[in-house]
Amino acid sequence: MLEGFKKFIYKLKKIFSRPENIFLVVSITIGIILVFLIPPGFNSDETSHFKRVIQLFTTGNILSVTENNNQEKNQAQYGDFIDNNAINFIESCFDVSSDTSKKCSIEDVVHYKYGNEKEFTGFSNTAIYSPIGYIPQLLGMAISRVFTDNIYIGFIFGRLLGLIVCVAGIYFSLRLIPFGKWLLMTLCLLPTSLIQMSAFSADPVTFASIILFIAYTFYAAYKREKMNVHDWLILGLLAAVVSLVKPTYVALMGLLLVVPIAKKEYSLRKNWQLLVIILVSILLAVSWMYLTKYISIYALPGANKHLQILNILNNPIDYIVSIFRTYLDIIPGTYDSYFYDRAVFVNGLWNTNTAPIYMGIMMLTIGLSMRCLDVRENHKKIDLAVLLLSELVFCVLFLLINTALYVYYTPLNKEIVLGVQFRYFIPFLMLILLPFLVMKNDVNKGGNKRLLLMVIMFMIAMAFRAILFRIGYI
Repeated sequence: MLEGFKKFIYKLKKIFSRPENIFLVVSITIGIILVFLIPPGFNSDETSHFKRVIQLFTTGNILSVTENNNQEKNQAQYGDFIDNNAINFIESCFDVSSDTSKKCSIEDVVHYKYGNEKEFTGFSNTAIYSPIGYIPQLLGMAISRVFTDNIYIGFIFGRLLGLIVCVAGIYFSLRLIPFGKWLLMTLCLLPTSLIQMSAFSADPVTFASIILFIAYTFYAAYKREKMNVHDWLILGLLAAVVSLVKPTYVALMGLLLVVPIAKKEYSLRKNWQLLVIILVSILLAVSWMYLTKYISIYALPGANKHLQILNILNNPIDYIVSIFRTYLDIIPGTYDSYFYDRAVFVNGLWNTNTAPIYMGIMMLTIGLSMRCLDVRENHKKIDLAVLLLSELVFCVLFLLINTALYVYYTPLNKEIVLGVQFRYFIPFLMLILLPFLVMKNDVNKGGNKRLLLMVIMFMIAMAFRAILFRIGYI
């Protein structure tokens, strides 16, 4: 009996020595708690995402409209006529989430049920999102309607399905990716990541599709001796999803060049499928942008995309300086430090004065993860050209995200880029960190991994304390 117990413990240790298994257990456990714990509307843009899903679910309208077509375009709110009860449900939560002096009670929202009365509501910032990013939420709400017409239960089902899809995608990514497994696991277990995975938004699908696309690209390049139809179809499907969830991320398609570089096969005849995937992905992204080009998402007074584009073209150096200034200003609690404050959870779930401390702990955690080596990895196989390509893809994405926010969101003459959030970069952050994996010595000490897990759990505990305090439980 004692021998059997020892074998069980040994097998258990072996199972939890792999980062994908650790991620699966931690993310599912913490994610489910967050799904029920965080009130509706408290996650980033969750109110607008919910309205967009209600539009798709109840009206079937893929494109949004304005309440008054005679309004000036840059002042119009784009949205739809949707269930009045659903609007009241999510806006009652948003009123609390946007005021940190108020506490939220679930009892205030559980009584809302789907009704027949409709009214117009605007959600311009999510009206441009493709329905692809909302498939889990739509499925969750459809399942809940079989049993009940309670809006809160449908909301919870949507969060749960989004969490399951995201966790499954990242789990398989961790199994497939040939290097950086512990780094990727750490990035996905950051409190910011876990909160977004459990959100009612397009973020779960965005996270999962980008990470899985990157993982499968490296897997195909370094683990598959020869690409077959199955591999190309998977890459093509993932590329299509990435291009549609957020067209900005179409720049990731450049990473597909890793496959011929790693295999030393440069002829177009052997890589025509790759070219087809890139062109189709660009076509999908451009097509969706064309369909939604009429939607204005000027989020702040003074923003004007046409004048901002001219400003960039006329003063490119000033624009680059604005980007640098955005990431160099770390004074907590100011709008200039929005990037760092939002790296510390979302919507007032944390005291932003502690943002620099948390960022320091987070950087330490990421550094520790790069000191951990999985026995299945071989970082020395990564070509220099692949490293350079990865850095280039990251830089292009970084510039595109900042430019999009500068053009559509930032008021004219503002010296920084407004609206930049750390969560935008998490799915592809490992691309810029790959050189550090190659430069490090092969380290596989259990102590490093145990310390890493302790620090991760400490950050998660910090997040829970902040969330409990914010919603009034402590």
